[in-house]
Order: sequence, then structure tokens, then C-alpha cells
Amino acid sequence: MIIKKKCLPYLLSIIFGISNFYLIYKNLKKDNFSEVKIEMPQEYKSLKTILERLAKYNYLGNETIYFSINSGNYANWLAEEIDICDQGDCTFFKGLNPFKKQLGEKQHEKNEIVRQSYLLGNIEASASPNNNIFISRASFKVIDKRKDVLAFIVAHELSHILDDSSFVNSLQESKEGFNLNKKNRELLYYEISRNSEMDADKKACLILFNANYPIKTCTESIKFVYKESGDGQETKKDSTHPGFIERIDSIDQYEKDLSIKMKNEQTFDIGSISYDPEMNFIKYEPKKLRVKPSIENF
Repeated sequence: MIIKKKCLPYLLSIIFGISNFYLIYKNLKKDNFSEVKIEMPQEYKSLKTILERLAKYNYLGNETIYFSINSGNYANWLAEEIDICDQGDCTFFKGLNPFKKQLGEKQHEKNEIVRQSYLLGNIEASASPNNNIFISRASFKVIDKRKDVLAFIVAHELSHILDDSSFVNSLQESKEGFNLNKKNRELLYYEISRNSEMDADKKACLILFNANYPIKTCTESIKFVYKESGDGQETKKDSTHPGFIERIDSIDQYEKDLSIKMKNEQTFDIGSISYDPEMNFIKYEPKKLRVKPSIENF
């Protein structure tokens, strides 16, 4: 197409103006996205503050650990209840990001599941052998201002990772249960699991002790968790966790033993803690040490 010369300057100015507008819009959008990206939910801020304190006064290993806040097991139950997944196959919903609006198929149901899980869920945390720690968002609502309870929960799950509990428990079951029948091997599995939980309580108590938490934090935290769950049952042979009284007696005695010990005054470089909103986790990368510190107190 032929353009008259006198129209060319006007046409160029229009094109230039549109280009500038697009660049301004693009940069503004990018800046706004960046602001959203670095925003950290209050739950993660609380978690980060506690992790910094624990890492400063304790050796937490040389491996990267990921902490993710999810919707929790109550979400699985709700999904099963409204029949949007096959019974017994609803584990997907536990992992829903509670800080992100759910989109796509069944988005209304998914968002309602996330909302109700936060409202009705209870304290729930777990650690996996591949260095992931999961805490339900409802846990933070239930714990509220009791940050000492949250610190104990974090330290307890960290202890499972530091001790390689899943592997160690499995290996012990394999060695001791090799010639047992199915029923007795199941009972052995439960017993090993209960002992592992009490060992993690003790290690968590030591971690908190080193980080200058009050000596009774562990006992008070366990009481709080059991009270909030409404569980005062005795230890049962087919349970992975000890009953209330046995668990309290175990940690109470350990606290007495710990109170006469010398506190570890050593401090550590906490490394780095970063938040990834897309992946929904904070990533703890410890400063790697060439020589592993003494773990005598552990």
C-alpha cells in the first residue's frame, strides 16, 4: 500500500505511542506480579521465624528441607463425602494449596473443601523421608498465638528427618520381624512407630532447650495437641502413636533429665530460607559444614 508523505509522520507517532503504552503496561504488570510473588502468608512468616531460631542454636543437618502448608486430611474426607473422588483414593485434596484460588473443573467444590478444611480441621503435621514437612493450614488457626506449640511441632517433624525415622523404622521391622507371622509383624510395626514418636518428642525437646524455650514447652505442647484433638485414650497395640498418659510420662521424665544438663551454647549459621508461592513451600538450605558438630546431647 502506498502512503502519502504528509500522513507518514502521524502514522509513525501513533505507532510509537502504542508501543510506549504497551511497554508501560507490560512493566507495570510485571512489577505487580513481582509484588504478589514475594508476599508471604502469615502462616509461613511464623514458620520462618521459628525455623530461624531453631537453626541458630541447633545443627539441622546438611540437607535441604522443604516446609509446605496444605489443606490437610480433612480435605480428603470432604472430597469423599461429596463424592468427587473414588472412595479411598482422595489423597489429592489434602495437598491443595490453601492460599490459592482453585480453578478448572469442580472449582466451586474444591474451593469449598479448602475453606471448610481450614475452618473444621485440626492440628496435623507429618514428615516424609525425602525431606518434606507438611503442616495443615488449620493447625495455625487452632494453635493461634501459642507459637511454642508450633515450635514443638516443627522440631518434632525435623527430628524424624534428622534421624531418618522412616528408613530406620523399616529396617528395624525387617530385622526383627523377618520370621514373624502377619499379625505379629503388624504389632511390631506399630510398636516401633510408637517408640519412634517418643524418640522424636525427646529430640524435639532438646532442640527447643538449646533454642532457649522454657523446659516445660514439650509437655505443655503435647497436652495442648491432645486436648485440642479431644484424644485422651490409652496406648493401643494397633496404634502408630502412644496414648496420652504414656506420652506425657515419657516426655515429663526426659524434661527432668534435661533440666540438669548443661545447655549447648553453640550457635550456627542458619543458612537461607526462601519462599516459593507457586510451589507453596519455604525452602531451608543449611550452610553445609565440612565437619559435623558433636551430637552428644542428642
